[in-house]
Amino acid sequence: MPTLWEGEQIRFQGPGVLRRIAGVLTITTERIVFSHTSGVARKREHVDFSMPLESVYSAEVEGHLAKQQLTLVAHGKGYTGPTRLHVELNRPPDLQQLIGELVADRRRALELAAEEQSRGSGPRIHLTVHPTPATTKVMFRCPYCRTVYPELEGKCPSCGAAF
Repeated sequence: MPTLWEGEQIRFQGPGVLRRIAGVLTITTERIVFSHTSGVARKREHVDFSMPLESVYSAEVEGHLAKQQLTLVAHGKGYTGPTRLHVELNRPPDLQQLIGELVADRRRALELAAEEQSRGSGPRIHLTVHPTPATTKVMFRCPYCRTVYPELEGKCPSCGAAF
């Protein structure tokens, strides 16, 4: 069994075969891990792959009831392991649905964390722009000094003549 990270929980664990090596497939809330033990007393554990859920591109289960094959496809977003893996399993539960739900939950959690981080990076300014209605200003010319002024003025702003 692989060492779990802090806050990580196992959702599925069962025997499987990867590249003709018998081992254990473990699906957690953070990643998908395949490991096997070796040695005379089977004391040494080897992790064949550890795929973060955010790197899972697709997960398909094919085969009949007794023996099924889980095909995992990963994209390279922070994941440097193999991009396509085939694990043979004996009578697993509906892993395709389980992996789909876990990947969706993990991606949602990462999006929320990124949103929280961007929110906490500094003060956010919310700017609302209201369109102003088009208004027509009527301009007058002072008969004394010929200065142009708006119609609302009661006297000329330049010479002070009252109208």
